[in-house]
Amino acid sequence: YDFARSEPFREEDLQKIEARMAEIVGADKPFRREEVSRSEAHERFKAMGETYKLELLDAIPENEPVTLYHQGEWFDLC
Repeated sequence: YDFARSEPFREEDLQKIEARMAEIVGADKPFRREEVSRSEAHERFKAMGETYKLELLDAIPENEPVTLYHQGEWFDLC
């Protein structure tokens, strides 16, 4: 996963991330696949200010489906 940060992660940052990931895994929420139109995906990521996701979306060939994966409230381009 890519992160744009002005400072590198510190050890305590990584420990907090690891603890949060353990909570998420422990919640055992299912993943859900959603196929969306290119324009719908563009609107969603633009609304979130996700410029990097928009770049990734533009790189998907026109003949390939655009898929999002959801887990709880979270979703991402996959």
